[in-house]
Amino acid sequence: MRDSNIENIADSPTNDTAYDVDTFYDMKQHLLAERTEVKAIEMLQKLLSHNVEHIDWDAFPDLKDLIICILDTVGIVSLTEKHQILVLNGINNSHPKVVDVLVDYYIRHIDEVYEMLSNSHIAVTIAFARRVCDFDCAGSIAVLLTRFASLKLVQDELLNQLNSNRAEVRFRIHQVTTLVMKEGNDLHKVGDLISRLAEELESNDILIQINAVEMFADGASQSVYCLLKRRRKNLC
Repeated sequence: MRDSNIENIADSPTNDTAYDVDTFYDMKQHLLAERTEVKAIEMLQKLLSHNVEHIDWDAFPDLKDLIICILDTVGIVSLTEKHQILVLNGINNSHPKVVDVLVDYYIRHIDEVYEMLSNSHIAVTIAFARRVCDFDCAGSIAVLLTRFASLKLVQDELLNQLNSNRAEVRFRIHQVTTLVMKEGNDLHKVGDLISRLAEELESNDILIQINAVEMFADGASQSVYCLLKRRRKNLC
């Protein structure tokens, strides 16, 4: 017989009581007792609809553990293919820390969904690109977008955000460019992004110039190393 308190916790997204360690633990146990995709999706919907102001962020590790348990239950392919609207809602409206959990999960399972995120479900990739300016998830999103920055729709979204007057916003997007430069592959496909980073060198703000130089140095040094390594292999 199930504990009615656990049922209430799992089924009450509008509860005014703050979500805390015990709540997340009970929700996870409830899911493990009935580990089905349907139950996991229901629980994810309730978590994503809950007002983040009611979440005790000291309990974030437990929330993260619960979200990962939910995602493991559903599976990354099924989540993306069958529940894209829910994923988009989560990316667009969730707290940046929650988005960071989602993007990290996608990074760890990227080989399973790369083709989907590049083509039929590119809306998910673009949604992540729109959150790259949020501090708490910017780094992880930049890593993910390294694989997709050459796609026109993704690149157009990044270029649009680079029109921001806020330097801190632009440089979070420039992280993507630097990571692509480090990879050193098909740089001509991200020429517009590289050009926008180069424009920062012409700024009247010396700190912006310095940041741009450092990002070019960071990206270019790795690119040059990769190029020399490939040439050495060809000579052998």
